[in-house]
Amino acid sequence: MLETAEVTGNFVLPTPRGGETELTREQYRYLIDDGGLTARQLTTLTAASQILDHVSTDEPLSFAQIVGRIHEDQDAVPSSTERRALDALLAAQLISRRGGGWTTRYVSPGRRVR
Repeated sequence: MLETAEVTGNFVLPTPRGGETELTREQYRYLIDDGGLTARQLTTLTAASQILDHVSTDEPLSFAQIVGRIHEDQDAVPSSTERRALDALLAAQLISRRGGGWTTRYVSPGRRVR
């Protein structure tokens, strides 16, 4: 989720368009202390961004497949943060669930529908 840049010591966050942005330790602290965000919220947002980067309108994927693509390891196990992010994305209708149980797949609806 929150990666630390080796050279600068800043936090590297994925952006919605697949890029990266750095947040200084001071900026991170201000977001947590004064900005009203909790560390849990910030890591959940980061995980949600990563999930969105791997969900498409064309190819329904299982959660395990999404997590495998995020970590570039098909044996990766979803973290609790990634599970919270998935729940938030579903609640916000930014992704859709198809099927149930072992056959559950996730897709992007293409746009948010309300």
